[in-house]
Amino acid sequence: MSKEDFVCCVETILMENVGDSLTQIKKIIKEETNIKWKESFESEITYEEKVRELFEDFNAAELKYNKSKKRTLITKVSPVLQKLIDDYNLDVHNNIILLTRDNADKIEDIIKNDQNYFDFFKIIYQKYYNDFKNKEDIWANRDKSLFALLRILDVDNSTNVWRYKYKRDNFNRMLDYMVDPKNEFFVNLQNGDVNLPDILSDNKVGGTAVKSFSSKVCHYISIEAFGLDNYYKNDKFIRAALPFYLDEYAVTHNIETKGNVDNWSYEKLHETLNSLLEAANKKHNNKPEIKKGELDHIIWYCYKSFKAD
Repeated sequence: MSKEDFVCCVETILMENVGDSLTQIKKIIKEETNIKWKESFESEITYEEKVRELFEDFNAAELKYNKSKKRTLITKVSPVLQKLIDDYNLDVHNNIILLTRDNADKIEDIIKNDQNYFDFFKIIYQKYYNDFKNKEDIWANRDKSLFALLRILDVDNSTNVWRYKYKRDNFNRMLDYMVDPKNEFFVNLQNGDVNLPDILSDNKVGGTAVKSFSSKVCHYISIEAFGLDNYYKNDKFIRAALPFYLDEYAVTHNIETKGNVDNWSYEKLHETLNSLLEAANKKHNNKPEIKKGELDHIIWYCYKSFKAD
């Protein structure tokens, strides 16, 4: 294998394994390429250096807003996003994927046909909870049914609250709150109570992963149980991209860095995203208007190949 062929092969592997660590990428390279690739390099060191160089260049795009350092523009687009822009002719300005109706429709269609994403929660909810919630044997053990749903959400969204023992108290506290009749969780959820995600996560207890998980619990159950798109996802890519988008759409804010947004209450995040959505729908005259879930999908799917920590 020539050096040029090796580079092309590694770039393909990187495109197909977005988010994997350098160690994981090296392992895949060894599994998928002929052992003779090392002969193209002067030594083991130069081979290692080339792999690291390709990996770091591929992962150089980042969402690191810093107002005081005047880092308020997305200066580099990831290869994954550039391919997406080129393949689907997405509307873009200043490396911002615009919140247009055309972009929303394209991204929804892309996700629907992306084999890497399967709506496990929708299937599980319909099969094991919604369809059988009136049967006595299921409803009498609704806490167990709900536990199964939360575990699916946790795994499928990579929030990993249950995975780590020190976070399991957060998971159990959410479940206890949701099944306690006096809290009227499902009534408040149907009414779109924006305080629910912070109540479930106890706001700052457990860090951003727990806050992200609680927002996704509200988002997905609201959609499946009531057909209501009432909740944004408190996702790290949403938080990291938010100040760039607010600037693009001239929405006033006082964000200095992503850390500011990480510390926000869900109510404040929800209010700010509402302002962004309103500004975008007005600017582009979106008909029909973009919904909360569509905004989530545009930002998350387009920028998930960026560094956002």
